Amino acid sequence: MVNTDTLDTLDKAHPARRYLVQGFRFAGRPAIASMIFILSLLVMAGVVHTVNGLSNLGDQSLALTVAIIGGVINLLFLGIIIFLSQEAKRIQKLDQSRTAEFTDTMAIIGDCLWDWNVPDNVIRLEYGWGQMLGFADEEVVTSPDEFISRLHPDEKERVITDMQAHLNDSTPVYAAEHRLRHKNGSWIWVRSRGKVRSRAADGKPLHFIGTHVDITSRHQAEQALAEVSERLRVTLRSIGDAVIATDVAGGITLMNPVAEQLTGWTLEQARGQALSVVFHIIDEHTNQPCPNPVDAVLRSGGVEMLPENVLLVSRNGPQRLIGDSGAPIVDATDTIIGVIVVFRDITARRRLEENQQTIAKLQAIGVLAGGIAHDFNNLLCGAFGMVELALLHLRDKHDAEAGHALKRALTSFDRATGITKQLLTFAKGGTPIRKTQTIDKILAETVRFSLSGSNIRLNVAIATGLWPCKVDAGQIGQVIENLTLNARQAMLNGGTLTITADNVADGPAPLPPGRYVRVILHDTGCGISLENLNRIYDPFFTTKSTGSGLGLAAAFSITKQHHGSITVDSKVGQGTAFTLHLPAVVRAQDPAPSVTQKQAVSLGHFLLMDDEQPLRELVHEYFTDLGYEVCCVADSSTAIAAYRSAIQDGWPFQLILLDLTIPGAKGGQETLVEIMGIDPHVHALALSGYAEAAAMTTPAAFGFIGAISKPFRIQQLSALIKQHLLAVAPTS
Repeated sequence: MVNTDTLDTLDKAHPARRYLVQGFRFAGRPAIASMIFILSLLVMAGVVHTVNGLSNLGDQSLALTVAIIGGVINLLFLGIIIFLSQEAKRIQKLDQSRTAEFTDTMAIIGDCLWDWNVPDNVIRLEYGWGQMLGFADEEVVTSPDEFISRLHPDEKERVITDMQAHLNDSTPVYAAEHRLRHKNGSWIWVRSRGKVRSRAADGKPLHFIGTHVDITSRHQAEQALAEVSERLRVTLRSIGDAVIATDVAGGITLMNPVAEQLTGWTLEQARGQALSVVFHIIDEHTNQPCPNPVDAVLRSGGVEMLPENVLLVSRNGPQRLIGDSGAPIVDATDTIIGVIVVFRDITARRRLEENQQTIAKLQAIGVLAGGIAHDFNNLLCGAFGMVELALLHLRDKHDAEAGHALKRALTSFDRATGITKQLLTFAKGGTPIRKTQTIDKILAETVRFSLSGSNIRLNVAIATGLWPCKVDAGQIGQVIENLTLNARQAMLNGGTLTITADNVADGPAPLPPGRYVRVILHDTGCGISLENLNRIYDPFFTTKSTGSGLGLAAAFSITKQHHGSITVDSKVGQGTAFTLHLPAVVRAQDPAPSVTQKQAVSLGHFLLMDDEQPLRELVHEYFTDLGYEVCCVADSSTAIAAYRSAIQDGWPFQLILLDLTIPGAKGGQETLVEIMGIDPHVHALALSGYAEAAAMTTPAAFGFIGAISKPFRIQQLSALIKQHLLAVAPTS
């Protein structure tokens, strides 16, 4: 017979089991089999009774026929009973096999079944539920309330809402991912799917079945992946380089914020776009498109560097010089699945390198020009000193005509002196004689004077409360004048020059941190081409027929000598802006104290050390005629010996004049150190053709009481000597 317990078990196993058992459910019932057996007995009894009746009537042949027919019918019933019994056993084995197969299948796919009898509010949980939640089979819940109580509080409301929506026939299926509380108190993630299989006539749900799958491992993997992705995102956002990732077809999949800034594209806009569209690179010199780095990486299979002189054209217009590299992205099997491009803006670095090259050029020229100017100054000093001496003698003889010629020669001396000073300024800037002062008046007056008579409109916007700077007013005025003239020459047909000045908390690299005064001169002229922009500070480079090529070179050098910086930003057809940064002095410093002065004897008695014989002869003759006692020597050892001898003779020098530069021997600074070992109270003046020497700009810091630059007029030297001799003379 059919095992109804087995069928019932199979019936409970899965809704699809009805198709397996409908054919034999009726026949497999024991009562039906018994009825068939009883029916066969009744038929047999009737046959026997009929045969007995026919025999009594004497109809033996008919009785035999009925007996045979009855036996056949009885055998037929018996055969049916045997067949049904054997078929029931076969179905039972088939049911057991398929039940085992279904159980194994559910175990393999990891699904746990739930079957909710909605009207009775009973849930059957089968196939791995206990194992998934840590319960024994007899502990598995059957109450929907108990099931709901195991939902995580963060998802309970959502799960109930989604389930109720499907029970109300608002959704085709029920699907949700949520957490269930394990027996040990931990939480496991499950994916739940279900469907109402039958409804009442009024649409109310009757039978709701579905599955749960443990997705804790998948969820943990997704969470770990999300954490890795977040760390990657934070890393990409934090690094200073721009990063773009693509697939093997060159479509963009990832960009960091730096790449968004440099390209002008957001990640949302760029995702899926070809790299060549977003990462638009051209040759700096030819403006021709550069090869796509993705293609180069895919061809070589390794890291590829971009060629030099590559410009990145941003979506919003600006062009930036970049350096970059591309590398393949490979999976665990070393298969290339994409390309990553890393690049950075090197425009500022290029400008810094170019500035350093300019500085090196100017330093080389400065060494050459400084030596020439020094020797020339010495020659001028001697030559024109003799002219002054001759003029003095001629004045005594009342030779007016000769005196007039000599005075004209002295005028040429003044011009020659200006040329040597200008050469030093152009080549090296010269060490400025700086004073703490504000530069607002220097800026406004210089610009207005330089633009006088032009057709250029001037806008001046100087912030109030401009910090003072320690500057050489003449040199800073020259910088502003040179920049203004450059703007004027760029706007021959008129335009606007705007000069602004303000305080800034910090300056651009490579200036050290600190406060600066920023000055910007912006014109609306023709602009400077990229090719020429890299050479504007080169000495003697000019694109103007009337230019000398020294104006911007001098501005660069002077600004550097003031420990500041000068930068330029220009576009052809849009104008040029020069920006100066000068260190601010937030609090003015008191002047350095002068050396202690010692009173000297009243008679003029001084020592001159200079390697130029014409100058020594001039000074000796000129001051001797004026009544001074003068000792002129050519080198350090002779000067030290003369100073020591004068002390021993009881007639020390009141003043010594020392040339700072003596070729091949000790200069004035070293000589003064040794003389101070003899007489700590010595009074010395510094002489030099190098106006930028530190001892010339701050003589007191090196033991001198003053300084005079070559070339000088003999009257200038005489006035200086008189001034200092009077200052050190004893009071009566």
